[in-house]
Amino acid sequence: QVTGWLDAAQARARLGAGDVLVHVARWEGFPLVVFEAIAAGVAVVALDAPYLRYTGLPGGGRLLAAVSRALAPLVDPAARSALSERQAAW
Repeated sequence: QVTGWLDAAQARARLGAGDVLVHVARWEGFPLVVFEAIAAGVAVVALDAPYLRYTGLPGGGRLLAAVSRALAPLVDPAARSALSERQAAW
């Protein structure tokens, strides 16, 4: 689904309505959307990137297949909740 431009409040509402944020960008400084998702209680899975290496985010591979494998257990709401709680503590 393509939303077009969203203002900050709309973007936060859209992000907070999700279950998991899959972050696949590698070429930026530490992405604020990761912090925003964690603050909203949304679990985060990411590709391996230097700025994410020591965060404990699942995924961690250099290919989308690694992210897919990390997503599989998160179909369980309890697993998503546990990951969100671990990430919030981080």
